[in-house]
Amino acid sequence: MVEKKRNIFFIALFFLFESLALSFFSASGEEKTVSEYEVKAAFLYNFVKFVDWPDGSQGEGKGVVNVCMFGSGPIDRELAKLKDKVVKGRRFAVKYTGSTEEFRGCHMLFICSSEKGRLQEALKAVKRKGILTVGDTEGFARKGVIINFYFEDKKIRFEINLDAAREAQFSISSQLLRLARIVKDE
Repeated sequence: MVEKKRNIFFIALFFLFESLALSFFSASGEEKTVSEYEVKAAFLYNFVKFVDWPDGSQGEGKGVVNVCMFGSGPIDRELAKLKDKVVKGRRFAVKYTGSTEEFRGCHMLFICSSEKGRLQEALKAVKRKGILTVGDTEGFARKGVIINFYFEDKKIRFEINLDAAREAQFSISSQLLRLARIVKDE
Protein backbone atom coordinates (compact mmCIF):
# COMPACT_ATOMS: atom_id res chain seq x y z
CA MET A 1 0.00 0.00 0.00
CA VAL A 2 2.84 2.40 0.86
CA GLU A 3 4.52 1.57 -2.48
CA LYS A 4 1.26 2.26 -4.34
CA LYS A 5 0.86 5.66 -2.61
CA ARG A 6 4.47 6.54 -3.44
CA ASN A 7 3.93 5.59 -7.09
CA ILE A 8 0.78 7.72 -7.24
CA PHE A 9 2.75 10.62 -5.74
CA PHE A 10 5.46 10.32 -8.42
CA ILE A 11 2.91 10.09 -11.22
CA ALA A 12 1.20 13.19 -9.87
CA LEU A 13 4.58 14.92 -9.75
CA PHE A 14 5.16 14.13 -13.43
CA PHE A 15 1.75 15.49 -14.35
CA LEU A 16 2.52 18.61 -12.33
CA PHE A 17 5.70 19.21 -14.31
CA GLU A 18 3.84 18.52 -17.52
CA SER A 19 1.05 20.94 -16.71
CA LEU A 20 3.52 23.58 -15.62
CA ALA A 21 5.16 23.34 -19.01
CA LEU A 22 6.80 26.75 -18.85
CA SER A 23 5.12 28.82 -16.12
CA PHE A 24 3.74 28.72 -12.61
CA PHE A 25 2.74 31.09 -9.84
CA SER A 26 5.11 31.66 -6.94
CA ALA A 27 4.00 31.92 -3.31
CA SER A 28 3.96 35.72 -3.64
CA GLY A 29 1.36 35.44 -6.40
CA GLU A 30 3.72 36.82 -9.05
CA GLU A 31 4.00 34.85 -12.20
CA LYS A 32 7.42 33.27 -12.54
CA THR A 33 8.65 31.84 -15.79
CA VAL A 34 10.09 28.37 -15.53
CA SER A 35 12.54 27.67 -18.28
CA GLU A 36 12.35 24.71 -20.57
CA TYR A 37 15.62 23.52 -19.04
CA GLU A 38 14.37 23.69 -15.45
CA VAL A 39 11.54 21.35 -16.46
CA LYS A 40 13.91 19.02 -18.32
CA ALA A 41 16.32 18.91 -15.38
CA ALA A 42 13.44 18.04 -13.05
CA PHE A 43 12.42 15.24 -15.40
CA LEU A 44 15.98 13.88 -15.45
CA TYR A 45 16.02 13.84 -11.67
CA ASN A 46 12.69 12.02 -11.58
CA PHE A 47 13.58 9.51 -14.30
CA VAL A 48 15.95 7.92 -11.78
CA LYS A 49 12.91 7.01 -9.65
CA PHE A 50 11.26 5.08 -12.48
CA VAL A 51 14.20 3.26 -14.07
CA ASP A 52 16.05 0.21 -12.78
CA TRP A 53 19.60 -0.14 -14.02
CA PRO A 54 20.95 -3.50 -15.21
CA ASP A 55 22.55 -5.70 -12.56
CA GLY A 56 26.19 -4.83 -11.99
CA SER A 57 26.03 -1.53 -13.86
CA GLN A 58 26.23 0.68 -10.77
CA GLY A 59 29.93 -0.02 -10.31
CA GLU A 60 31.80 2.13 -7.85
CA GLY A 61 29.03 4.75 -7.77
CA LYS A 62 26.50 2.91 -5.60
CA GLY A 63 25.92 5.93 -3.34
CA VAL A 64 25.67 8.39 -6.20
CA VAL A 65 23.85 8.88 -9.50
CA ASN A 66 26.37 10.30 -11.96
CA VAL A 67 24.63 12.31 -14.65
CA CYS A 68 27.13 13.05 -17.36
CA MET A 69 26.75 15.87 -19.85
CA PHE A 70 28.15 15.13 -23.29
CA GLY A 71 28.61 18.53 -24.87
CA SER A 72 27.21 21.73 -23.51
CA GLY A 73 23.90 23.46 -23.58
CA PRO A 74 21.47 25.53 -21.54
CA ILE A 75 20.50 22.57 -19.34
CA ASP A 76 23.96 22.64 -17.70
CA ARG A 77 23.07 25.38 -15.23
CA GLU A 78 19.79 23.73 -14.22
CA LEU A 79 21.39 20.34 -13.63
CA ALA A 80 24.06 21.98 -11.49
CA LYS A 81 21.26 23.14 -9.15
CA LEU A 82 20.34 19.48 -8.51
CA LYS A 83 23.86 18.54 -7.42
CA ASP A 84 23.89 16.68 -4.09
CA LYS A 85 20.09 16.22 -3.98
CA VAL A 86 19.17 12.67 -2.96
CA VAL A 87 17.18 10.39 -5.23
CA LYS A 88 16.43 6.75 -4.39
CA GLY A 89 18.92 7.01 -1.52
CA ARG A 90 21.69 8.19 -3.82
CA ARG A 91 23.31 11.59 -4.24
CA PHE A 92 22.73 13.28 -7.60
CA ALA A 93 26.02 14.34 -9.21
CA VAL A 94 26.76 16.09 -12.48
CA LYS A 95 29.88 15.45 -14.53
CA TYR A 96 30.85 17.23 -17.75
CA THR A 97 32.43 15.14 -20.48
CA GLY A 98 33.99 16.18 -23.74
CA SER A 99 34.96 12.77 -25.04
CA THR A 100 33.52 9.29 -25.06
CA GLU A 101 36.47 8.04 -23.00
CA GLU A 102 35.09 10.04 -20.05
CA PHE A 103 31.80 8.09 -19.88
CA ARG A 104 33.18 5.64 -17.33
CA GLY A 105 31.27 5.93 -14.07
CA CYS A 106 28.26 7.58 -15.72
CA HIS A 107 24.80 6.26 -14.86
CA MET A 108 22.90 8.66 -17.09
CA LEU A 109 24.29 10.41 -20.17
CA PHE A 110 22.60 13.55 -21.43
CA ILE A 111 23.64 14.03 -25.04
CA CYS A 112 23.39 17.70 -25.92
CA SER A 113 22.32 18.79 -29.39
CA SER A 114 25.83 20.25 -29.80
CA GLU A 115 27.00 16.61 -30.14
CA LYS A 116 24.51 15.63 -32.82
CA GLY A 117 27.34 14.82 -35.22
CA ARG A 118 28.89 12.47 -32.63
CA LEU A 119 25.69 10.71 -31.60
CA GLN A 120 26.57 7.29 -33.03
CA GLU A 121 30.06 7.51 -31.49
CA ALA A 122 28.48 8.21 -28.08
CA LEU A 123 25.92 5.40 -28.42
CA LYS A 124 28.64 2.95 -29.41
CA ALA A 125 30.70 3.99 -26.36
CA VAL A 126 27.84 3.29 -23.92
CA LYS A 127 26.61 0.09 -25.51
CA ARG A 128 26.01 -2.59 -22.83
CA LYS A 129 27.56 -0.43 -20.12
CA GLY A 130 24.36 0.29 -18.16
CA ILE A 131 24.26 3.99 -19.02
CA LEU A 132 20.82 5.52 -19.54
CA THR A 133 20.98 7.82 -22.56
CA VAL A 134 18.83 10.95 -22.69
CA GLY A 135 18.64 13.71 -25.28
CA ASP A 136 16.55 16.63 -26.40
CA THR A 137 17.13 16.68 -30.12
CA GLU A 138 14.62 15.68 -32.76
CA GLY A 139 15.23 12.17 -34.03
CA PHE A 140 17.59 11.09 -31.22
CA ALA A 141 15.25 8.40 -29.87
CA ARG A 142 14.80 6.80 -33.29
CA LYS A 143 18.59 6.70 -33.59
CA GLY A 144 19.04 4.76 -30.34
CA VAL A 145 18.82 7.25 -27.44
CA ILE A 146 16.64 5.68 -24.74
CA ILE A 147 14.74 8.80 -23.60
CA ASN A 148 14.37 11.96 -25.67
CA PHE A 149 12.51 15.22 -24.98
CA TYR A 150 10.31 16.91 -27.57
CA PHE A 151 7.63 19.62 -27.68
CA GLU A 152 3.97 19.01 -28.37
CA ASP A 153 1.24 21.61 -27.93
CA LYS A 154 3.79 23.93 -26.27
CA LYS A 155 4.48 21.29 -23.60
CA ILE A 156 7.61 19.33 -22.92
CA ARG A 157 7.06 15.66 -23.54
CA PHE A 158 9.36 12.69 -23.76
CA GLU A 159 9.63 9.61 -25.89
CA ILE A 160 11.18 6.28 -25.01
CA ASN A 161 12.89 3.93 -27.41
CA LEU A 162 11.93 0.54 -25.95
CA ASP A 163 14.24 -1.32 -28.33
CA ALA A 164 17.23 0.65 -27.06
CA ALA A 165 16.11 0.26 -23.43
CA ARG A 166 15.73 -3.50 -23.77
CA GLU A 167 19.05 -3.89 -25.56
CA ALA A 168 20.75 -1.97 -22.74
CA GLN A 169 18.83 -4.13 -20.21
CA PHE A 170 17.02 -1.24 -18.50
CA SER A 171 13.73 -1.86 -16.77
CA ILE A 172 11.43 1.14 -17.11
CA SER A 173 8.39 1.48 -14.88
CA SER A 174 5.03 1.09 -16.55
CA GLN A 175 3.99 4.40 -14.95
CA LEU A 176 6.75 6.18 -16.86
CA LEU A 177 5.96 4.30 -20.07
CA ARG A 178 2.32 5.45 -19.87
CA LEU A 179 3.48 9.07 -19.94
CA ALA A 180 5.82 8.58 -22.88
CA ARG A 181 5.46 8.30 -26.61
CA ILE A 182 6.98 4.94 -27.53
CA VAL A 183 9.28 4.90 -30.57
CA LYS A 184 11.37 2.28 -32.34
CA ASP A 185 14.76 2.41 -34.03
CA GLU A 186 14.87 3.77 -37.58
